[in-house]
Amino acid sequence: MVGRVERLLEENRELRKEISRLESKMASSQVSELLGSVQEIEGVKLVTHALSEVPVERLRSMVDEIKNRMGSVVTVLGSDLGGKVVFVAGVTPDLVRRGIKAGDIVREVARITGGGGGGRPEMAQAGGRDPSKLTQALEAAPQILRRLIRSGD
Repeated sequence: MVGRVERLLEENRELRKEISRLESKMASSQVSELLGSVQEIEGVKLVTHALSEVPVERLRSMVDEIKNRMGSVVTVLGSDLGGKVVFVAGVTPDLVRRGIKAGDIVREVARITGGGGGGRPEMAQAGGRDPSKLTQALEAAPQILRRLIRSGD
């Protein structure tokens, strides 16, 4: 009986690893698609995108991958998650030095959906209560970024 339980536990661990690997692969594929929609705001690259049912952990890993692939970028991703909204914003270090902070961006974007949040200058997350305003919130990101660029110069 103990041997069977140990085998089931080991199988469970292996399945969890496989799920994690597949989620990572799926996130990487989504990132490749997102890189095709880069905007440029006053010389700063910006990636924004609304996703559906993507948990915050995966949003964070997607933001990290975009930052790694682009080198210099501001990223704001949002997801409708069970009737609530989650946002993750990332800013590369070179842009943080110019006064662009992820926490400032994500706080303003989340406010549009009736929420709030914050975090570190390079990575921040927020939540909102109104998923119907997710697209509107992300569409505000270029104006928010433009204002931050101008206030930092």
